[in-house]
Amino acid sequence: DEDAQRTLREILILKAIGKHPHINTLKEVIPSENKGNVYLLLDYIATDLTSISHLGPLSIEHSITITYQLLCALRYIHSGGIVHRDLKPSNILLSFEGEVRL
Repeated sequence: DEDAQRTLREILILKAIGKHPHINTLKEVIPSENKGNVYLLLDYIATDLTSISHLGPLSIEHSITITYQLLCALRYIHSGGIVHRDLKPSNILLSFEGEVRL
Protein backbone atom coordinates (compact mmCIF):
# COMPACT_ATOMS: atom_id res chain seq x y z
CA ASP A 1 0.00 0.00 0.00
CA GLU A 2 1.24 3.46 -0.93
CA ASP A 3 0.92 5.01 2.57
CA ALA A 4 2.92 2.19 4.14
CA GLN A 5 5.69 2.57 1.54
CA ARG A 6 5.82 6.34 2.10
CA THR A 7 5.98 5.91 5.87
CA LEU A 8 8.72 3.28 5.64
CA ARG A 9 10.72 5.49 3.27
CA GLU A 10 10.40 8.43 5.67
CA ILE A 11 11.55 6.30 8.62
CA LEU A 12 14.56 4.98 6.69
CA ILE A 13 15.53 8.47 5.53
CA LEU A 14 15.19 9.98 9.01
CA LYS A 15 17.35 7.19 10.46
CA ALA A 16 19.95 7.61 7.71
CA ILE A 17 20.16 11.39 8.04
CA GLY A 18 21.43 11.33 11.59
CA LYS A 19 21.64 14.48 13.65
CA HIS A 20 21.70 17.95 12.19
CA PRO A 21 20.76 21.15 14.03
CA HIS A 22 18.16 22.13 11.43
CA ILE A 23 16.51 18.77 10.77
CA ASN A 24 13.94 17.29 13.12
CA THR A 25 15.30 14.16 14.81
CA LEU A 26 13.50 10.83 14.81
CA LYS A 27 13.59 9.62 18.42
CA GLU A 28 11.59 6.42 18.17
CA VAL A 29 9.18 4.43 16.01
CA ILE A 30 6.25 3.08 18.04
CA PRO A 31 3.90 0.46 16.55
CA SER A 32 0.22 0.93 17.40
CA GLU A 33 -1.68 -1.72 19.30
CA ASN A 34 -3.78 -2.60 16.25
CA LYS A 35 -0.57 -3.26 14.24
CA GLY A 36 -1.94 -1.19 11.36
CA ASN A 37 -0.19 2.07 12.20
CA VAL A 38 3.05 3.41 13.58
CA TYR A 39 3.78 6.56 15.51
CA LEU A 40 6.92 8.54 14.80
CA LEU A 41 8.29 10.24 17.90
CA LEU A 42 10.12 13.41 16.88
CA ASP A 43 11.46 16.45 18.72
CA TYR A 44 8.69 18.83 19.77
CA ILE A 45 8.94 22.10 17.88
CA ALA A 46 6.51 24.82 18.92
CA THR A 47 5.24 26.20 15.62
CA ASP A 48 5.75 26.38 11.88
CA LEU A 49 6.17 29.07 9.25
CA THR A 50 2.48 28.95 8.26
CA SER A 51 1.37 29.69 11.81
CA ILE A 52 3.62 32.69 12.28
CA SER A 53 2.83 34.10 8.83
CA HIS A 54 -0.63 35.01 10.16
CA LEU A 55 1.04 37.38 12.64
CA GLY A 56 2.24 39.66 9.87
CA PRO A 57 5.34 40.02 7.74
CA LEU A 58 8.71 38.92 9.10
CA SER A 59 11.52 41.41 9.49
CA ILE A 60 14.36 41.25 6.99
CA GLU A 61 16.65 39.90 9.74
CA HIS A 62 14.23 37.10 10.64
CA SER A 63 13.71 36.25 6.96
CA ILE A 64 17.46 36.02 6.37
CA THR A 65 18.00 33.88 9.48
CA ILE A 66 15.19 31.46 8.58
CA THR A 67 16.35 31.22 4.97
CA TYR A 68 19.96 30.57 5.99
CA GLN A 69 19.00 27.78 8.41
CA LEU A 70 16.66 26.22 5.85
CA LEU A 71 19.40 26.28 3.20
CA CYS A 72 21.82 24.62 5.66
CA ALA A 73 19.30 21.81 6.20
CA LEU A 74 18.68 21.41 2.46
CA ARG A 75 22.40 21.39 1.68
CA TYR A 76 22.90 18.65 4.27
CA ILE A 77 20.16 16.36 2.93
CA HIS A 78 21.09 17.04 -0.69
CA SER A 79 24.69 16.06 0.04
CA GLY A 80 23.29 12.66 1.08
CA GLY A 81 21.31 12.29 -2.14
CA ILE A 82 17.97 13.09 -0.49
CA VAL A 83 15.45 15.53 -1.98
CA HIS A 84 12.64 16.97 0.16
CA ARG A 85 9.62 16.71 -2.13
CA ASP A 86 7.14 18.50 0.13
CA LEU A 87 8.85 21.74 1.07
CA LYS A 88 6.17 24.19 2.20
CA PRO A 89 5.71 26.66 5.08
CA SER A 90 3.88 24.12 7.28
CA ASN A 91 6.88 21.76 7.03
CA ILE A 92 9.34 24.44 8.14
CA LEU A 93 9.23 24.23 11.93
CA LEU A 94 10.29 27.08 14.22
CA SER A 95 11.21 26.91 17.89
CA PHE A 96 10.60 29.76 20.33
CA GLU A 97 14.36 30.37 20.23
CA GLY A 98 14.20 31.01 16.48
CA GLU A 99 15.70 27.67 15.42
CA VAL A 100 14.50 26.25 12.11
CA ARG A 101 13.88 22.51 11.74
CA LEU A 102 12.94 20.83 8.50
